[in-house]
Amino acid sequence: MDKKIFAAALAAILTGALTACSGVRSASEESSEATAPTEAVTEEATEPETAPPTEAETEAPAATEAPTEAATQPETYPPEEAPAQSLFPADDAALIAKAQEMFELACTTEWDFTLGLRYTVDPETYYENQYSWRMYLITDPGINSMEDIRNDYHTVFSSSRPDGLDEIFAEIGGRAYALSGGRGSNIFYESSEVTEIQSRTDTEAVFTVVHHMNGSDFGDDPVDETDTFSLVIEDGAIKVDQFRLPY
Repeated sequence: MDKKIFAAALAAILTGALTACSGVRSASEESSEATAPTEAVTEEATEPETAPPTEAETEAPAATEAPTEAATQPETYPPEEAPAQSLFPADDAALIAKAQEMFELACTTEWDFTLGLRYTVDPETYYENQYSWRMYLITDPGINSMEDIRNDYHTVFSSSRPDGLDEIFAEIGGRAYALSGGRGSNIFYESSEVTEIQSRTDTEAVFTVVHHMNGSDFGDDPVDETDTFSLVIEDGAIKVDQFRLPY
């Protein structure tokens, strides 16, 4: 082979090899340059910058705030300062009807306690009081003291009304005793009628009551007696205050 041709061929081969190596390095460098920003992006994606919370995010929503003391506890009053709320009927006619009902109940109750026989007694068990009157043992359950008797009486009558119960009942040795028997009723009495309201407030109502008396046994005309009767609000109930048994 001609030396010139051989040299030319060898030069061509070497030139191709150098070109190939140069291409490989360029590709490797391009690969490094391409992967670098990818790593930066990955780091940014995995560790994002956290912005500080805003003022609106740090405040609790109004709906989740704890209720105030005023909202959770209703306003209360001491018993002596509580607003008055009358139990009396607002209508005058209805109030007079209620007064008539309470007057009749007061008559029955007063008679039972003072002149009749309110409780069952044992006629074989008694003692004599300072007037030599016999006081008999009360056998009704729950009636063992003067306090029990007074509590029973004042379910109808106000606590401020004098009761006179000490003249009729007694407490001896943890038991209660009562007089047995009393006077008869007024034979001239016919009926009583609550006729008008004298005055009224939220806690007291005062009435006029007329007692009708029949005087025919003596040839006299019937007689009407006028009296005062009142109701009060006590312990959440309507009770009788001013009252006189008409018979």
